[in-house]
Amino acid sequence: MVLINHYWDVLMKRKIIKQSGRAYTITLPVKWIREINIREGDELNITQLNDELLVSAHAHKKEKKIIKLDVPEGRESAIRTIIVNAYRSGFDIIEVVFKGKKQILTNTVDTFLIGFELFEKSKNQFIIETVSEPSYENFENMVNRMIYLLQEIFEILPEENIDNLVYKVQKYDNFLKRCISKELFSIGGATFLWQFLSNLTQIARLAYHFKKSLLKNKKTFDKKVKEIYVMLNEMLELLKKGYLKKDFNVLSELHSFDQKINENAEKLIMQNPLIVHPILTIARMIYLANSPLTGYLHMHSFKK
Repeated sequence: MVLINHYWDVLMKRKIIKQSGRAYTITLPVKWIREINIREGDELNITQLNDELLVSAHAHKKEKKIIKLDVPEGRESAIRTIIVNAYRSGFDIIEVVFKGKKQILTNTVDTFLIGFELFEKSKNQFIIETVSEPSYENFENMVNRMIYLLQEIFEILPEENIDNLVYKVQKYDNFLKRCISKELFSIGGATFLWQFLSNLTQIARLAYHFKKSLLKNKKTFDKKVKEIYVMLNEMLELLKKGYLKKDFNVLSELHSFDQKINENAEKLIMQNPLIVHPILTIARMIYLANSPLTGYLHMHSFKK
């Protein structure tokens, strides 16, 4: 249903006209065009309200969402969790009372939030607010980028540092979840997508800790480990294809990979636990990611 809003008091139903390709148009009465003083080439604002579209000649600014947090001193990860989830929840201004080191807040904002900056209001009082968020229209591109980053992580993991790539995955995850929370546009299967994003981020985090373990214990891949690692990358490729092609049938092969990897898992773990166990854990997380992705693809198909 499309509602044309005129001074908030007149509603009119209009037919949707199919154009060439995948475009659709609606028409406006000449009387409204003259009264509102708009002309050919002007831009209108369209807001989605559940299953309705509100078309307006003027932008309607939403009030900024503000949250006040009294953040206790503690581990940096605990502090980060509090700040990041306020950001994910869609708050535009995060007022923070914090008696710890300012650098902890600075690191969190710079590393894990997109488009936000930290300002010191007074002693132990800070404001974290949006200054230059990217367009929410980039949502789909960011999901794609997140998947490609994961592949890059596993391509270079045996030989190179992956820290910055993992941080980027987390940063994209936080922004994409912020988009979902703010409901700025319709996402079919948002719950499934949220879980899928969480799985992707968890895969990146597992890779991060795996890399740290390799460096600490000075371990390298033997022939058997390389074979499993190749399968892990093939599983990730299937996950990517399933999402990009919006085809859940592609994901069925993940079940075969999961079974194959686990056939000799116990024996391999006993031979090389410090390397094999983390790889199997990552492979399992990739496998688990196919469930929410399948649900999301079902909803995506249903919307069409």
